[in-house]
Amino acid sequence: MDRTVPKLDLAPKLNRPLSLWNPLDYLLLLYWVLFFPQALSWYENKYGRKSFRKLTTWPERRGVVVGVARGMAVGVVFGVAVGVGFGVAWNLSILRPENWLFGVLSSCFLGKERGILLSRITILPLPYLTSLLKPWLTRDWETGIYNLNQLLSYTLQFIPVVEATNQVLAEIPSEQLIYRVSQLTENTDDLDLVKFCSVSLSNQMKSLAIDSFLGILFFLRRWQENLKARFHTEPRLDTHPHAVAAGFWYLYDGKPEAAKEAFAVVRLGRYYFEGIWKQAAENPPGQQEIIKAFALSQDGLIEAQLLQITSLSLQG
Repeated sequence: MDRTVPKLDLAPKLNRPLSLWNPLDYLLLLYWVLFFPQALSWYENKYGRKSFRKLTTWPERRGVVVGVARGMAVGVVFGVAVGVGFGVAWNLSILRPENWLFGVLSSCFLGKERGILLSRITILPLPYLTSLLKPWLTRDWETGIYNLNQLLSYTLQFIPVVEATNQVLAEIPSEQLIYRVSQLTENTDDLDLVKFCSVSLSNQMKSLAIDSFLGILFFLRRWQENLKARFHTEPRLDTHPHAVAAGFWYLYDGKPEAAKEAFAVVRLGRYYFEGIWKQAAENPPGQQEIIKAFALSQDGLIEAQLLQITSLSLQG
């Protein structure tokens, strides 16, 4: 079985600047505006703002002069679509359940990667994406991060990316966490991913939803704040992965003292366990075996089970 992690390539497949004289390029640009808005930023970064501006302003001017006479509304379409669409369409296309459904159905018949390519403008999580990303990150952390960047840059699938990353970090040994999260921090295209490896994304979304629905009703402001207080949206230090991610996020956010406190959770946790383990090696004998036995048991042990597992005796 091939365990090589494939590299996603979700960027637009265009190896030349768009042409003013090629009508198919205007259809491509319209497709980008409506179904692949991330491609607009990609094109501007690759070919420069000047090239992009020439393409979008020329048809607008020409369309006003001769568009009506020739029945060519290219200028009007692109003057509105590019000037307003990139800002408005981005916000209005967040949910897009039809795009989500199209992606899910495509993944069933054409493969999961094809489903991703056809689901670029929906924030609704593709149901298979977390389970696809998790083994990739487990087998090859660096290539997995590359694939996360592809999804963050060219889709709106932020939720599965956060879920997969958190699940993998929860399984990484504590002594490797700082190195792994430092790699993630250095290589991610979106540092909010590091933030939500500590902050609860679910609570953050609920808090934002409360602001969206109740923010305009000023007379419900106190109730709004009380409701939001139920959802903790600060970095958590309750586990080692959360604490390490919080430490790197605080460093990025310019809060070194908070970062120091977060990293101390991991350091003190290790030192605390090492101290307990060292004491357990001393008299009376068998204490380390008892710790191992309880660590492997999720529901606790009765005395007889403990004696059987550790082969210890009550005598002495």
